[in-house]
Formats: sequence, C-alpha cells, structure tokens
Amino acid sequence: MRWVDPLKTIKKQCRGPTYEFYFRVKFYVSDPSKLSEEYTRYHFFLQLKKDLVEGRLVCPHSTSALLSSYAIQSELGDYNTDEHKGDYLSEFRFIPSQTAEFERQVIEYHKQHRGQTPAEAEYCFLERAKRLEMYGVDLHNARDQSNLEIQLGVTSAGLVVFQNFVKINTFSW
Repeated sequence: MRWVDPLKTIKKQCRGPTYEFYFRVKFYVSDPSKLSEEYTRYHFFLQLKKDLVEGRLVCPHSTSALLSSYAIQSELGDYNTDEHKGDYLSEFRFIPSQTAEFERQVIEYHKQHRGQTPAEAEYCFLERAKRLEMYGVDLHNARDQSNLEIQLGVTSAGLVVFQNFVKINTFSW
C-alpha cells in the first residue's frame, strides 16, 4: 500500500498492469462534523465502516452494534416489518466475528432510527465513532523493556501506548 503524492503524476507512482485506489486518510479528523464537503464526509464514513469490518476500529460489542445500525439505516432506510424479515442482515458484514445474536442487537437498534435520512445516520455514526478510545489510532505491536507485549498507537495528537487495549501512556507531538 502506498500513499499518492499529489506533486507527482499517478502514472509515475504506480507500477503493474492494474491499479486499485482506496480513499484513506493518514490521520482521522478530531471532529468529522467539521468536514465541509458532504462527499468527503461520506467517504470518511465508508472508511470507518470498513475499519470496523476489518477490526481496525476496536470498540465494545454494543457500540459496534449501534454503529452497524446507523450503517444499515443509511443503506436500507427505516426498519419495515414487511420488508425486513428474519435474517435480513445476514448478507451484510459489520464486524470480523459477527454472530446471529449480534445481528439481533443491530436490528433492535435499527428499529429506533425511524425517520433518519441516510446523511443523518452517517452523521450519527461519525459522532459516535469519534468518541471511541481507539478512534483514529493506527496500532502496531511492540514489546516494552520488560519484554511484555504492548501496542503503539499513532494518532494525529501523538503516540499512545496500550497494553491489552488499555491506554497506559500518551506522548503528544
């Protein structure tokens, strides 16, 4: 994976017969609601949704269910008992270890979002996600001087040290 350099042409930066481009940001914005372009906010929402699916955005199970319900509200609209029967969520992936119980929890949250537009649901998703302790943290495994496993997190504010996903230290830039 490489970052695109805006000062060089794409042709000079890519080698090979095919190219795949993904929207990513180096540092998460501290307040996504301040992103002025709706299109940028939407792509940022999609990035966070993908981070949740791939396990990069670590959060409690109940929060994952709430975030997932906002994503479903954005995609499917209001919960409708005629349209959304049984396991209507089974075709969607929200978290790495998704279970039927998790999907039931998402459905219960989804029912509460009646009347939200897709843009409002995405806004609620971003508002909730920005409050997570692991929001915007790019984790790297390491060991401390006692040879204990730790995770170093790189954020826009500095470096964060975690042990078993519990923050133990912060070093600001």
